[in-house]
Amino acid sequence: MKLFYAFLISITFIGMGFVFFDSVAYAENIEEDEVNTGTIQYYDENNNPIYPYSEEELEEFQKMHDDKTDGSGNTADPHSETELKQLEDTYEKGLRLQEKTLDTNSLARARWSEYSFGKTIVSKYVWVKKGAGFLNPDHIDAELMNRPPVFEIHAHGASSGNFFGKVVFEKKSYWVVAPWEHLPRSRSYKFKLVNGGSKGTVDIKHGNVRYN
Repeated sequence: MKLFYAFLISITFIGMGFVFFDSVAYAENIEEDEVNTGTIQYYDENNNPIYPYSEEELEEFQKMHDDKTDGSGNTADPHSETELKQLEDTYEKGLRLQEKTLDTNSLARARWSEYSFGKTIVSKYVWVKKGAGFLNPDHIDAELMNRPPVFEIHAHGASSGNFFGKVVFEKKSYWVVAPWEHLPRSRSYKFKLVNGGSKGTVDIKHGNVRYN
């Protein structure tokens, strides 16, 4: 009888184990699906939809930033120097690939500069670096802490203030990446972070502007 009860207990624990691991796998899949959902659309100065980058190019930009994290939305451990070096090498290789596949007019960019901004809560709009200009912008990335219905980044001439277009992210979360190589070169632009939804906020953990 004792052996029978021991057998029943063993079967119960094994079954609970299968349920637990299935639940974890399901949760991980849901989390990954949530990260990868949403849309991105560019518009020109007349608010007409444009398609300056292929889906493959946008995915490559996104992957470069995903590779810089530990897969859970957190940046890689800063104390793991070997891992950081590997990630940086991968990131630089991706950038070199973009130099070959994207706008050839940007080949003159020998050195990059990068401006980083911290936590930003956007209720209506916020100018990056208070409206400062960035010469030959390559891309802007931002890590979102929520999933806003609509998050927009507007490009304006640094001096003229003229509107040059925008990129619109709908229902995106985690890292969002907006290439800007399609803008005319040898010019400076300023960028406005815009909450395109009717309510709520766009909550940004941090972000970067890469420019020449």
